[in-house]
Amino acid sequence: MRYLLDNLIAKLIMKNKKILSPMILKLEEDMNSGNDNAIDIFWEKIEREGAPLIEDIEGDEENSIVTVIWKQDREIDNIFVFSEIFGGWMFGEGDKKTNLYRLGNSDLWYRSAILSKKARCLYILIANVNEEYEWRDEDVIIDPLNPKTYTPVRDEENPEDIALLVPTENIIEMPEAKEKIWTKERTDNNIGKIHMSRFKFKSDKKERRVWIYTPYGYEEDGSNNNLMVFTDGWEYINLVEAPKILDNLIGDSHISPTCAVFIESSDNRAKELICNNEYFEFIIEDILPWVRENYKVTKNPKNTIITGLSLGGQFAAYAALNGSDVFGNVLSQSGAFAWFIDDKGEIQLDSEGNSKLIEEYKDSEALPIDFYLNMGSLEGFSKGHVEANNRMIATLKSKGYNVTSETFIGAHLYYDWQDNLANGVKALLVDKQ
Repeated sequence: MRYLLDNLIAKLIMKNKKILSPMILKLEEDMNSGNDNAIDIFWEKIEREGAPLIEDIEGDEENSIVTVIWKQDREIDNIFVFSEIFGGWMFGEGDKKTNLYRLGNSDLWYRSAILSKKARCLYILIANVNEEYEWRDEDVIIDPLNPKTYTPVRDEENPEDIALLVPTENIIEMPEAKEKIWTKERTDNNIGKIHMSRFKFKSDKKERRVWIYTPYGYEEDGSNNNLMVFTDGWEYINLVEAPKILDNLIGDSHISPTCAVFIESSDNRAKELICNNEYFEFIIEDILPWVRENYKVTKNPKNTIITGLSLGGQFAAYAALNGSDVFGNVLSQSGAFAWFIDDKGEIQLDSEGNSKLIEEYKDSEALPIDFYLNMGSLEGFSKGHVEANNRMIATLKSKGYNVTSETFIGAHLYYDWQDNLANGVKALLVDKQ
């Protein structure tokens, strides 16, 4: 995205890449001119108004300067901010490292970025990160200057899930961020039910959980319901909050009654979701026959969606390509199409965004499948990731598929996949009553 910076900010960036914030630039100038009270006045203002700092950019109506700050209260070696809004993971190289900078010898640490006024995103602060990018739990810092936090539920059966880096994160909510309407608690809505069963895939050491969502008013002898199948089932239920989203979509009459199957991921998730035919057969031959025997769901592929996030998006496209008689719709959220398994069985990323699956779609006849694919505007963390997703969209459109694509303001996070899941469901199920 091209940012329309005024001359002052443009010169500021050229002068010192570490500073974007006009407020901190002014503070630095005051301190350098001998104003000993400048830092105290700054902290008094922060105590009144809070943080992060959000400052306008003259001539730019779409973006603002956001600055995460920390008031040092202990001895530290360094402090990093973990968030994709700063252009990379904290374990990047060179200027892609997301460490905070100290202002002179003061107790102020800071880092700035330019962010859409419509954005809402998460971040955490971590101190004393070593050369192997490891840290102690006690060095994770919840920003005390920012009262807005996000604390997802933990999986009691898998409390060490690495997908949840820390228990609580801070929220940056920009002035024009849209309300998260689809995960909002509603007092006037009827709530569906969730039932759990367990299945054993051949490579599993233990049975995995499979949850079935049935909408409010579901009756076993009623009419067939639409069917959605989700990989990463626990995450979709608890972090993306898919059941609540379905409750609200159905309650608002955007879609007709829909059942959903949520399949738990294994510890071998990546290899399971990268074009794995055995896992595909497990879903087709074991799980879905059981679902259709026990629940009133459609057998019509045009009313059946296979859904996944990240690598699950790749698997969803793979499953539909190999089972279009079952899945007539693919809902891919930030699909990780550039990842593959090499001849040694190792997981690799094609940095050019090439994909065997994309080539298979390119070389095959178009099938009766509709697609919804999205990608976050802040997802450029791995070279090839965004490129592959764009290439997938272009390939599908060139083959004549019905494709809805969306770039949402956000990152590669469960928190950001919530509302755009609703967009995908509506795109694929509206007018398919």
